[in-house]
Amino acid sequence: MKMTKEQFIEKYAQRNTAIHCNTKEKNERFLQLCKSFNIGIGDITTSSWNSYGSNMCYDIEGGEVYYAPINYYPEENYTIIPFEIEFTLSDLETGYKLTLRNGEILFYVKDFMRAFDECGHFIFIRDYDENFKRSNISNSSLDIIKVEDQDGSILYQEKRQRAKKDANYLFVDSDGIITEEEDLYIQYDDRHFEIGNYFLHHERELAEQYQKEQLELLEKYKNR
Repeated sequence: MKMTKEQFIEKYAQRNTAIHCNTKEKNERFLQLCKSFNIGIGDITTSSWNSYGSNMCYDIEGGEVYYAPINYYPEENYTIIPFEIEFTLSDLETGYKLTLRNGEILFYVKDFMRAFDECGHFIFIRDYDENFKRSNISNSSLDIIKVEDQDGSILYQEKRQRAKKDANYLFVDSDGIITEEEDLYIQYDDRHFEIGNYFLHHERELAEQYQKEQLELLEKYKNR
């Protein structure tokens, strides 16, 4: 669920506490929350993460954010805590950019609880769970795999998983064709074995469901 300002301050703005942001995604999310809660970040930007990379730490003092490398804080007797907050469906705001597994781009409108593409086609957010997955559909091509705010900061991105290249899979290419020929799949589709495009042999039913979604999507764009 969405974190309130009070919850954020209670967890991260304690005296002599440093917040470790070890990834760009966490760094961007932390600064985005600080801005939304009117906590001063001065001239700190998302690119400040490049100064210390995975060693980046922040501390909040007097309503202002400061940063330093992680090895600075133990010398000052600070407690270091990891920045761990999950961005969920409930955190979506109007104007956020959503990328679906099939590559489609949509923009969220909170008042309507829908996300629209540039042609006015839309998806109902109520069809998704808090983890951006289509309810009751495994590996859906309509899963939301990335969320960005109006500034282009990544608030959520699905972790990629890869198939084992020596296993037997059913592959679904971008034309909605199911094949067992891995070489042809790589040559013509090059999906890099990401989850959602391949299925184990006993998951043919899932592959066919994914195939159906791909064909419906192709038909929709064909009729634009």
